[in-house]
Amino acid sequence: MRKRGIAAIATLVVAVATPLLAVAMAKNSHTCSFDLTAASAVVKINSGSPPASGSNTSAATVDGKLCGRPFHGAARDLNSFPTLGRFNGQIVNFGPLGSIKAHFEGTATANPDHGDSLRGQGSITGGTGAYQGAAGSVSFVGSKPGNSEVTTQQITGEFHY
Repeated sequence: MRKRGIAAIATLVVAVATPLLAVAMAKNSHTCSFDLTAASAVVKINSGSPPASGSNTSAATVDGKLCGRPFHGAARDLNSFPTLGRFNGQIVNFGPLGSIKAHFEGTATANPDHGDSLRGQGSITGGTGAYQGAAGSVSFVGSKPGNSEVTTQQITGEFHY
């Protein structure tokens, strides 16, 4: 009787664990790249005098290719400026299938036209919807002309979810 009870428990554990393991293994089973263009503008000064110090919040439209398919979405980012020419922050990209979160850091170089050139990298730290559990890397280059409030960035990288 005891052997049958142990065998029944073992069978039950296997029956329950196998689908759970399959779900866990299926998670983060998609890997894809992205090549996006973002056009952003500051919507709020949170503190200090960005970009010299303090922080601000920006909003953006985002278009391009995500996982080989056209992507059209939006983004919100919180930027901090610890020293002149350096920045870091958090961004959330929102699309029709879910959101993707990332942390980033970068540098800004002043241009002769009183604009800026940006360069940086970051880590994808999560997501929602179809991108639940997203992780990966991102890099970007961008510019803000001296006579404009809009910063344009080219964002590339790879992630899995």
